[in-house]
Amino acid sequence: MNLISTVAIFAVIVYLQGFRIEIPVKSNRFRGQRGTYPIKLLYTLNMPIMLQSALTSNVFIVSPTLAIRFASNLFVKILGVWEVRNFQLDRDFIAYLTR
Repeated sequence: MNLISTVAIFAVIVYLQGFRIEIPVKSNRFRGQRGTYPIKLLYTLNMPIMLQSALTSNVFIVSPTLAIRFASNLFVKILGVWEVRNFQLDRDFIAYLTR
């Protein structure tokens, strides 16, 4: 199921990357001068991937710290339930989903 959804999302992204929207531009200085300015509908660069990686690593850094300090807080339990076993931390929920 994960492989199928990954392939489907990849295909949609590749398809949408080819779309362009052309905005009509009219000059105020020269009468009758018209043109179009093409804008890509979808930009797929490296920056969103780096941002997602940074946010994921922040969840892994902050979640166990909060779980040790505020174990009874509901928001901290939603972030992840961590247990200390032989100096290893087991992750759960959002931390598990983002790895």
